Amino acid sequence: MQPRERGVKRSAGKRVLRSDLTHLSPKLADGELEGYKPIGYTENSTIADAIHRAKRHSGRHVLSIPINIEAKTVWVPLMLDSCPPTITSVSTFGSFQHTHIFERTPIVVNCTCLYATHVRISWFVDGNEVCPDSSWYAPTASDIGKRVAVVLVPMRPGHDGWGCAEAYEFQRFVEPLPEMPVMSLREGWKVQRRCNDDDGASNLRVVTYNILADQNASRDVEKQNESERIYSHCELKHIIKWRRHALIVHELLDYQPDIICLQEVDADVFRDLLHPVMNVMGYQGYYSQKGVGVGDGVREGCALFWALDVFENVRVPDMQTHTFREMIEAFSCEERMHKNQWKSLRDMSDLLQKHDHLRHVLFNKLGHVLQTVVLTKRCDGEQVVVGNTHLFYHPHASHIRCLKMLMACRQLEIQHMENQFCPIILCGDFNSHPDSGVMKLLLNRYLDSGNGRTWKHLCTYEWEEGAAGNLHHDVEAIDLEFPPSFPKFASGYNDEECPEFTHLIEAFVCTLDYILVTENFADNMSSAPTPTLDSVKKYIAMPNENFPSDHISLACDLSWR
Repeated sequence: MQPRERGVKRSAGKRVLRSDLTHLSPKLADGELEGYKPIGYTENSTIADAIHRAKRHSGRHVLSIPINIEAKTVWVPLMLDSCPPTITSVSTFGSFQHTHIFERTPIVVNCTCLYATHVRISWFVDGNEVCPDSSWYAPTASDIGKRVAVVLVPMRPGHDGWGCAEAYEFQRFVEPLPEMPVMSLREGWKVQRRCNDDDGASNLRVVTYNILADQNASRDVEKQNESERIYSHCELKHIIKWRRHALIVHELLDYQPDIICLQEVDADVFRDLLHPVMNVMGYQGYYSQKGVGVGDGVREGCALFWALDVFENVRVPDMQTHTFREMIEAFSCEERMHKNQWKSLRDMSDLLQKHDHLRHVLFNKLGHVLQTVVLTKRCDGEQVVVGNTHLFYHPHASHIRCLKMLMACRQLEIQHMENQFCPIILCGDFNSHPDSGVMKLLLNRYLDSGNGRTWKHLCTYEWEEGAAGNLHHDVEAIDLEFPPSFPKFASGYNDEECPEFTHLIEAFVCTLDYILVTENFADNMSSAPTPTLDSVKKYIAMPNENFPSDHISLACDLSWR
C-alpha cells in the first residue's frame, strides 16, 4: 500500500513535518518502493486523505513513514488498522523477573485487552513451542534448567492478531522441586483418587493450611535486631513469597482435594497466584480479608476453595464472610429467639456490657473473620456447610478465642438449619492447643467458668499496657455451652493420629490447626500422616528450604454416607 505518511526535513536546526505527499512521486515513478501498492492522490492531497482512502479500500496493510536522518531516508513500517486487537496489561505472580518456576507446578499468565474476543497464549521452552493455546503451563522434568517464554496474540472474528502479538520471557530457569518431607510422608495421598469406595460411599478430601502470610514473614525479615526475628534461621532466598507460595500451590494440587481452607493468605497472593491457578485447575473460591478498617495495615485473611467437578457453582452472594464484631451485634440482639437455647450468648452479651475494654478489643481491635459456604454435590444434591477461620494468637487471650468460637458455631448452626440440617466441616488455625478451652468447648460441648487456663486473664488482659484503665476485677467468668440443637463435632485426626505439632518456630511448638466434622462424617475417616518433631528439628524451625510455611498442612478423607 502507498501513501507514505510524513516527510521530515531539516530547517534552521529544527525538525519540520511535511503534510503533503508530492515529494514521494519520483520514488513511486522509479519503482523504488517495491511491495507497496500506490493509492491515487494529487499535489493537494494530505496525509489524512491518504489514510482515509487506505482504510476505505484496503484490508490489512502497512503504512510506511519516511524519516530523513542525517540526509538518509529511513522507512518505518506501521500497521494501518482500525481499532486493532490490543493487549493492555500482562501479569503473572511475582512478575516475569521474580517468580520461581518449579517442575510440575502450574504457571498462569493473565492479560487484559481491547477490541479482542480471545488472546491465544502459546508457551515456549528454550524457543520450542510446548503448549499452543493455554493460559497456564506446568513445566515438566525435561524443562529443568531451561527458560520459559510466552507469546500472546489478541484476536477477534475477522482479525487473526497479525502484528499485535507480545512476547515475554521468565528470567528464572525452571527448577527441580526441593525435597518436601511432608509430601514424602504422604505418597499414598498423591495417587489418582477414586470418587467412591467399593461399598458406594462417597469420598470427600479436605485440606487446611496456614500458609504464612508474606506480610508477617517479610515484616520479620526487615527487623534490624536479629534477636527479635522469629525466622532468623531461614535464609532470605527461602522465605520470599515468590518461592514459598509456588511450593505451597504444588503441595495443595498434589493432594487433589475437594475442599481447601487456607489461612494467612496475602491479598496479592490470592489475586495473582491462588485464584488464577485454582481457577484453571477447576476450583471456585473466594477471599476474606481480616482487619477493622482500610487504614489498619492488614493485608491478609482467609481463602476457601472447592472442586467444581464435585460441587456445583456457588453464587457470589452465597460466599459469606462474617466478622466477629458483626456476629456480636447480631447475637446480642434481645429480639433474637436463639437466646432461649443459646444461653451462653446471653451471658456473653451481659459480660461485654460489664467489661468495656473486652468489648472495645472485640469491636475495634480484632478483625478476624469466619468464612462460610454451603456446597451442593453435583451427583446427588447432598449439601455441606463449610467454615474456615483463624483465631487471635495472643497467649493471654484464650477467653477471647472461646467467645469467638461460640459465635462461629452459632453462625454455622444457622446455616446448618437453613439447609435441611446438612453436615458441617469446620477448619482453621484456632491458635489453641488440644487441651485448650476452645477444643474442650468444641469437642465436649461445654466449658466451665472455673477453667483457670481459659479465664485466667479475663480481668487483666490489655490490648496495650494501660489501655484498660481500671482493671475489671469485679467481672466473673461464664460457663460456655452448646445447646442440644447444635450437632456434635469430631476431630478429623483422632487421639492416635493427633499431630505432634502443626506449628514450629524456634521459640514455640504446638498443635494449633484442626479439621472438625459433624457426626455425619465421623465414621471411616482417614487422615494424612504428619511429621514428628525430631524429623523437623534438624532444620531448626519452619519455614525453611523444605518447609514453605511455619505450619504444616492437614488433610482428611471423609466418607459421605
